[in-house]
Order: sequence, then structure tokens, then C-alpha cells
Amino acid sequence: FEIFAFVALSFYLFALPLSAPLRIFLSSVTIGIAWTRCGWLQHDGGHCGVTGNTTVDHLIQLIFEGFVKGGSAFWWRNRHNKHHAKCNVQGKDSDLNTYPLLSWDIRTAKKLPKKYIAIQHYTFVPLLGLYVPLFFFTTKLFMWRKKRSIEAAVSVAHYSTFIYILSNICGGTPGEIFAFFFFGYVVQGLYLGFCFSLSHFAMPQIPEGEDDQDWVTNAISTTLNTDPTPFLSWLTGHLNLQIEHHLCPQMPTENLLKIKGDVEALAKKHDIKYNSVTFWEASNFTIGTLRDVANQRRMIQEICESD
Repeated sequence: FEIFAFVALSFYLFALPLSAPLRIFLSSVTIGIAWTRCGWLQHDGGHCGVTGNTTVDHLIQLIFEGFVKGGSAFWWRNRHNKHHAKCNVQGKDSDLNTYPLLSWDIRTAKKLPKKYIAIQHYTFVPLLGLYVPLFFFTTKLFMWRKKRSIEAAVSVAHYSTFIYILSNICGGTPGEIFAFFFFGYVVQGLYLGFCFSLSHFAMPQIPEGEDDQDWVTNAISTTLNTDPTPFLSWLTGHLNLQIEHHLCPQMPTENLLKIKGDVEALAKKHDIKYNSVTFWEASNFTIGTLRDVANQRRMIQEICESD
């Protein structure tokens, strides 16, 4: 109901007799929040972590990822399952494909253009706002190539419904409707992307071919938790406990806190570092890692040029 309330509120704000920039700002922020909240729910559906019934949970994912957001549930599962199988393993975890604009590891940074890497700690957050608009095209292409006709029909229903409401009921112009979608995607990217980035990007990456860790060690050692508070857990869809989620991906995310103590004990027993920090420490660590890699890349370049 929370999601539908945000969606309805976004339509209401879009129709208010205010200046167009203000209406678009208020409504796109609201729909961006709604789509992010969809992201958390469809994530749980994709993991069969809502009801435990695969058919029902994938239907839930199709509704919220497809009809409410316009995306592809199968595309998401195809990409996300690789991340869970080989977390932070270069060449296998597709979430690490942020090149050439961002590099989290000096081994890859040395191969990338200096002009991008040098400023990546400044461009990181703005770039998050662009990844959802990019995925707009990749998901549609994926559905076409994989012949996901049902998902494509649901996506068409999403855009048809939203455009009809925004145009015929709310009285929006084509330009205003385009802005609603685009800036809604930007807000979703900033919100969703930043929360997810804290969990893995700055953690150690494993070079391709050297992933000889057992699965449990890999899941714990390459993942960062942010300390749970009621508000932070709500804000992140309870995925701030990423270590627990990676060990038990089918567990309803609101129950992850119940096994936190057991997981910490397991890590201690096997001498695996359990990484958990505050939200602000995780944010500083993430940005700081980008800055450190940029500085290392600059130093290597200067040494090479002096030689």
C-alpha cells in the first residue's frame, strides 16, 4: 500500500495548479521514491523471499518491476543471480561493470582513461542518476532479444497506463511527461544506487581466475553491512544487512536481523572478518575508495611519465 500511495501522490502533485518546474520536481521525486520502494519489493520477489512460493513471488516481481516500474523481472534475475553466485569476482559479478567511468580497484584502474578515473570520486553520485535511464534501454533490448513477450506486454501496459493518467487525467504535456519519467528515473538511481553501492563496491575485489574462496567466505568477506536502525532498515528495504542477505537470499529481508547474531558468531568461529559500520562511515568508505584509487592511478601515471 505504501508504494501505491507514493504513486498516487506523484500523480496528484503532477496535476496541482503550480508552475511546471515545481510540479515536475515534486512529482518526479515522489515517483522516484515509489519506484525505489518497488525495487526493494521486486528484489525480494526475485529471490522468492516474499511468500516462499516461486510462482507467486515471481508474479509479485512481475507486477512491481514490470507494471509499476516498466522493467524486466527476468533481466533483473539474470543479472542479480550472477552477483550472488560470484560476489565481487571480476569478470563474473556483473555489478562491477562500471568501466570506463568508475574503477574500484587499482588493477583495473591502470587500464582505464586517466581523465575519468582522476575525478571519479566527484562524478560517482551524479553518475548514479544516469544508470536507471541507461537501464531503460538495456531492459527493453533484453526483452526483445530473449523474446520475453509477457514481460514486454506488461511493460507496454505500464507506459500506456502512466502516460494516459499523466496526459488525460492530470493534463500534462508530452514534454512534462517526459520530464516526469526522466527525473523520476534519476531520483530512483540516486536513491537505489547509492544504497546498493555501500554494500560491495568498496570491498575487496577478487581478480578473475583467483576466486578460490568457499562460497560462505566469499559472501561475508566481500560484503559490508550498515548498522541497523529502524529508519535505515526501512530506507534500504532491510538490505542494509547484506551479509545476512547473501548467506540467506530467500529469507524475507525483514527477518534478517533475527539471524545477525548467529552470522556474527559463524564469522568469528571461522576467523572471517564481519564488516559492519554506520551509514555515514560506509558512505565515507565508498567515496574514499574511489578517491584512493584515483590518487594511486595518478601516482602510477606520474612514475611512468618520469621514467
